[in-house]
Amino acid sequence: MRTSKNRNSWALALEDQINYTDMKRTSVMVLNTEFVLDDALKRRVDFSQRAVFVACLLSFLSYLFGEMHIMFKYFTILFSFFIGIFTSTFLYRNICIATLKRLLKEPNVIFIAILSILNYIVSFVEPKDQFSFVNSTIYIFVVWFVVSLDTIKLKSRIIILFISILFTLLNIYNIYGYTIGDWSYNVIIFEYTIQGQTYLVYKRSFHQTIYLQILLFTLNGMYVLLHDKKLRKLMFGTENVDRNSNMCFNEFINDADVAAKCRLKYAERIGILSFSIGTLCFILSQLWHEFFIPTLMFVVLGIFSFLAIFYKNISFPIIKRLLKEVNVLVILGYGFINLIVECVSPDRPIFSPLIGITYVIVLLVFVFLDGVKEKSRTFVLLICILLTIINLNNIYTHTLGDKGYGIIFFSYILNGKEYIIFRRYVQLSLFIQITFFSAGSIWTVFQDKQMKKMMFVLDNVYRATGTLEDIEDDGVHSITKEEVEMVVHDIRV
Repeated sequence: MRTSKNRNSWALALEDQINYTDMKRTSVMVLNTEFVLDDALKRRVDFSQRAVFVACLLSFLSYLFGEMHIMFKYFTILFSFFIGIFTSTFLYRNICIATLKRLLKEPNVIFIAILSILNYIVSFVEPKDQFSFVNSTIYIFVVWFVVSLDTIKLKSRIIILFISILFTLLNIYNIYGYTIGDWSYNVIIFEYTIQGQTYLVYKRSFHQTIYLQILLFTLNGMYVLLHDKKLRKLMFGTENVDRNSNMCFNEFINDADVAAKCRLKYAERIGILSFSIGTLCFILSQLWHEFFIPTLMFVVLGIFSFLAIFYKNISFPIIKRLLKEVNVLVILGYGFINLIVECVSPDRPIFSPLIGITYVIVLLVFVFLDGVKEKSRTFVLLICILLTIINLNNIYTHTLGDKGYGIIFFSYILNGKEYIIFRRYVQLSLFIQITFFSAGSIWTVFQDKQMKKMMFVLDNVYRATGTLEDIEDDGVHSITKEEVEMVVHDIRV
């Protein structure tokens, strides 16, 4: 009896300690793991995230006015120091390591990290002023903080949204400074000599490419954050959509249509053969101009073979979905910009526009392969390999080669100073970014041996599950009074 009495009294004491404050404790579901969030954590996070936003805003404003007076540059460093302090309290016991591991596998996150490190190296090797080293260090910290927003368990959507907007404005301001402004004008990072010709690499164009790429890689995350009112999805965690996940994707050619199967079989072979020979002739044409004509001939043959593949074998709902993907829009947009560059400032007046048109056609074929109903994996794989070879060759000829050297794309005068945009560096930036934005899709083709996934159609995964399927619960719930009473009853029993 004494033991029972002690048990009952202990249960009653426990029941007295449980109040409505305990009932308001919440838990969050992240990657199928439930994390309990106590009141102390919520109070600390609530204060810290507000302080981080205020410090970010003040630091950004100081950075904007830094070109007017040197005192604002010191304020930028001071407020950045407070950002580091408040960020530490914000992230303490508020990070999901599993989500961090998941993000480190994302191509966009990897490229953003690499670009931020390259920006740091360039600023260290050739600083713009005495604050360049500190500013580049702060920028790496800011980049990683924005990427790690997905790993935070408890956060306010409004605060995260404002911080992301400030990060976007920061990149736009840096692009402005290295394009229309006079930052690092005529500053040379390094120079090299090949076959008696000296080539210069300017810091200005290097920074333009870095900030523009980081901005574009974060656009999709910003778009998700603007539309996801409940923060149910990750900003940077994505997954390729299954081809059979939607009825509009589940379209195939009838097995009884032998003529169509035969047409596709021979059209793929002719397309691969003509595309391969055309790529080889294009590379040789950089050395011997006589190979331009064979290049165009095989390109025309390849176009007809691709038309035969696309005939009654294209899914227009998928094409519409593709044209909404950020990666697709960036790749095609850069392809058309390259065409404009080839037409405005050609290095060979007759063939340059034709080469630009050919490159746009190649990109269209590559992107719209996702919309083809029936195709062989070998065909898609070879197309991806050939496109990679073309891009790498273009990058090589615009860095170690003499392609477009000294040709001016356009020039402008600002505040009495003439600024020149060279064709060589514009195209180099375009080809590098096209290679980066297509890398994830090509990697998907190599991994997906059964072609169950779309190459370019991506969707952001849910925080609760880490997949494209969400649970019925939104991942955050409160402990009710009934649940407390059930726990007390179990203890008494």
